Amino acid sequence: MRLTAMIAEVCGDEPIRLIGFSAGAYVALQVAARIPKKPLTLHLVSPAGPLETGDYLGAMAGGPVFGAAMKHPRRFAALVWAQSFCAQWFPGVLTRFLFAAAQGDDSLLKADEQFTRSYRDVLRACLGAGRASYKAEIESYVLPWAGLLPAVKHPVTIWQGSRDNWTPPEMAETLAQLLPNVQAFHMLEGQSHFSALRTALAALA
Repeated sequence: MRLTAMIAEVCGDEPIRLIGFSAGAYVALQVAARIPKKPLTLHLVSPAGPLETGDYLGAMAGGPVFGAAMKHPRRFAALVWAQSFCAQWFPGVLTRFLFAAAQGDDSLLKADEQFTRSYRDVLRACLGAGRASYKAEIESYVLPWAGLLPAVKHPVTIWQGSRDNWTPPEMAETLAQLLPNVQAFHMLEGQSHFSALRTALAALA
């Protein structure tokens, strides 16, 4: 994996603090498993864990997209195209749609112009020029990968919102049980997906 090689080269023998947010937790865990001897600490924020470890899709805001990627590749490709079109031409509409069912403290973010502006920029980048990478990453994520977790020996901290409906708390709890070296689990009461990220980044700053 190129990301692993880049991190190993840039950091050398210096301590590494790796943060994986949402589906980025899957990427961060892959990196950590590939560099077991590096002095690395891992922070997983609102982590998306292996789908095969529980019945999560019905509780996930992105469940229909993940379900299509798993079982209906043509439908998934059409969904990605539609998301990309909206992200490029109607990013505000797509943002409002994605946050329509926001829970907990995430519901407050809908009125935060700085947050929504930044989120629209992320949508344009990920679903515009980055559409192929976005599609490939989801296709990889939905494959079984729980077998990777025992290889992650580095110390792990998990940050999870109690009202997260993007990556439900049960997913993070199962992940904590399967990882061999979880040193802390912060259940953030009343917070959801992105509000948990704000709290974690503030604590780690």
